[in-house]
Amino acid sequence: MYLTQENRPTSTSCLDGVATNLHSGRIREMVDGRGEGSPKKIIGSFCLYVPEEVVTAAGAVEVGLCAGAEWAPEEAERYVPRNT
Repeated sequence: MYLTQENRPTSTSCLDGVATNLHSGRIREMVDGRGEGSPKKIIGSFCLYVPEEVVTAAGAVEVGLCAGAEWAPEEAERYVPRNT
């Protein structure tokens, strides 16, 4: 959405790339890491509800499933309540 704004300053192009790849880049890193000889598991967690130490001890890597975006909380909470 922010990339389609008319008259967007060119000085923000660096930040555009960071924001665009913030989460997708981490996913790509984890998927690529699975093919490097060690079959790491990828565990999805909601925010900080799972201690990172538990995930690391299991030989896995963690990815947050809530991106901090508040664009559809009502729809999401129909399936996953806020206090789950």
